[in-house]
Amino acid sequence: MIQIISTKLRIPFMKFQIPMILFSTFLTGAALYFIFTKGFNYGVDFEGGVQIVLSLPEGSKVDAEQLRKGFKDIGLPDASVQAYGTQFDKKPHDFIVHFPADFLDDGSALAKVEQSLASSRPGDMAKDEKLVQQFRFVGLEKAYLTLSRPVNFEGLKKSVSGVDFGMLKFVEIAPFGRGSQNEFQIGFVGIGKTVTEALSKALGAETEVTIQKVDFVGAKVGSDLRTSAILSLIIMIALIFVYIFVRFDLVYAPGVVLALIHDVLITAGFFAMTGMEFDLTIVAALLTLAGYSINDTIVVYDRVRELSATMKGKPFNEIIDLSINQMLGRTIITGGSTFIATLALWIFGGPVIHGFAIAFLIGIVVGTYSSVFIAAPTIALSRKLLGVNDARLSKVAA
Repeated sequence: MIQIISTKLRIPFMKFQIPMILFSTFLTGAALYFIFTKGFNYGVDFEGGVQIVLSLPEGSKVDAEQLRKGFKDIGLPDASVQAYGTQFDKKPHDFIVHFPADFLDDGSALAKVEQSLASSRPGDMAKDEKLVQQFRFVGLEKAYLTLSRPVNFEGLKKSVSGVDFGMLKFVEIAPFGRGSQNEFQIGFVGIGKTVTEALSKALGAETEVTIQKVDFVGAKVGSDLRTSAILSLIIMIALIFVYIFVRFDLVYAPGVVLALIHDVLITAGFFAMTGMEFDLTIVAALLTLAGYSINDTIVVYDRVRELSATMKGKPFNEIIDLSINQMLGRTIITGGSTFIATLALWIFGGPVIHGFAIAFLIGIVVGTYSSVFIAAPTIALSRKLLGVNDARLSKVAA
């Protein structure tokens, strides 16, 4: 029914190509403006730090603002607190907390340990001797210490136990490695337990805080993940360009690349504008969006190529219009059903999938729009610039 209606309507899409391209240029420019001026609110995946998912008892009156104050009272003034869940949840008192892991800086911890050793001087340590060779944290519950030479173990233990490791509370130190007297493993109390105890004290003993999950990503790992995410998007666009060039012809490829860049930038710009958390799930959504968008575009391209062979001599804009109209019913059905399914994910999927769902909801709309008003009209422009005739456009790729 939709296919019949869309064919009979014969919407003259190409008449609107100039205003639509100007509109797209405005949206893309706005997206770039927000990306470069406001930037992204990176999640723990990219920014590094600690992310805690915690729950309060059902019926608790503690809100996100009180939790922020509680984290400030326990020495974490930069903690970001966000309530999550939907109106369908029976327990609306669940929160995601993200805070920097400055206390996990290896260099700072090394200096503190060195200073403590210099003060207590375990063994025969000289006054200006630099005893610590290396100090590195491994997650939130362990660290490894390497000394330049053996020292009195009891004296070392006393020195290390007196170091302030921020949120990490010292538990024990033990020799590490076979036959080595210079390497030690330091254990800490789990940060979840530390936060639970500190928050319960700050919010009141009657407020029971339950830690559901604790994630930690180091600053170096976060930086590497950001770089990898950008590279994955660039490589994806390049590979799709090559695929279209091989599958169709060079005249078709620029439209696909422009449409993909258009879709990714506008969707990413929305996250920059709103300040919503940008993490690996959003990158996954952008990559999925690219696959969805290219699928719709290829369907239109196939029809353009078919009609180019059977409608030789017809104005090329008319061929594009007819191709889009013939595929419009399929586009509406595919886009509509995908939109409804993704909307259900956004409503019922919970906080883990919210970012992905929002990114894909925007992407479905933008991707469908770009297939009609960016990718398809660009064929006509590429055809003129490359001096391609109808015979070449209508050829079938091997």
